[in-house]
Amino acid sequence: MTEKLFLHTVSMVIPLPNYLLYLEFSDGTRKIYDVNRWARHTTLAPVFKELKAERGLFERVKVAPSGVGVVWNDDIDFCCNDLYRYGQTINNTENSDGNGNTSLKPKATRTKKVLTSV
Repeated sequence: MTEKLFLHTVSMVIPLPNYLLYLEFSDGTRKIYDVNRWARHTTLAPVFKELKAERGLFERVKVAPSGVGVVWNDDIDFCCNDLYRYGQTINNTENSDGNGNTSLKPKATRTKKVLTSV
């Protein structure tokens, strides 16, 4: 018996302050992913340093082809299933902090286009 691999593909990504990502997935799930968690990871800490060191790099995040994750450049990307697994789910009645604080909730229309800051 073969096991099917289910990908939680990304349909939208918006960079937020403090190295957070707002993500929408093809199943309609919305999450906030904290990229800071990788600053403590021994192997991936250099990647996080690069995101912080190059001015504007973090804000240039985009959805990878076919929604298999998010990418910044040829060297830095995150897999869609890791983003889904470790992201904080936002339900329809509360915003990202669970207390009605809308400061982290981006104002954007639902679209499959890649959104980036200018």
